[in-house]
Amino acid sequence: MKPDFWYPGFGNDWLENFHEIEAMKLDSLSLLPTAPGALLIILAALGFVAFHLLKKRRRWLAMAFQRDALRLLEDTEQQYSKDSARSLTKLNQILKRCVLHLADRRVVASMTGNMWCEYLLNIQTCPEGDKYCLTEIDLRLIESCTYSNSKVAMTREEALLLIEKVRCWVQSLPVPQTKSTKLLPNRDSYPGVKK
Repeated sequence: MKPDFWYPGFGNDWLENFHEIEAMKLDSLSLLPTAPGALLIILAALGFVAFHLLKKRRRWLAMAFQRDALRLLEDTEQQYSKDSARSLTKLNQILKRCVLHLADRRVVASMTGNMWCEYLLNIQTCPEGDKYCLTEIDLRLIESCTYSNSKVAMTREEALLLIEKVRCWVQSLPVPQTKSTKLLPNRDSYPGVKK
């Protein structure tokens, strides 16, 4: 039926039944494609996204120790101005906590001295000659700050550089793997370590 205002010559006569289009029901249209192949593609894409989100979340949870260590390093840097000797004793604790997340506790917990320094140098991932790469001298200095009763003579710049080196070392750590012994460099070279 034509609307009341319609008469011949009004507008385009070819469109005289155009008003009947609004009588169609748009509720019956589906937003999902009806082809099964398209549904499979959508499900595969959703699965892919879910897999990668879960993978990212697992990595984020696995690296919680790294975020905690960086937070402790910030606190150590702020406390350095108040009590320099006591704040640097935390550096060895931070290194030990990080390594305990990466390797077998039975092996790492008892390490001190030469064995501990060698182990830290072996798992370090920064390139050779990097300014912020921990050296054996740095590790000995950290150890002397931890275990000696006398204050270690160190300038403020040296101490802040040492804290920055530890920060770079912590940031370069790999994601912990499921088998903790994968990060142990040459277990046979450490005396007293049983297989």
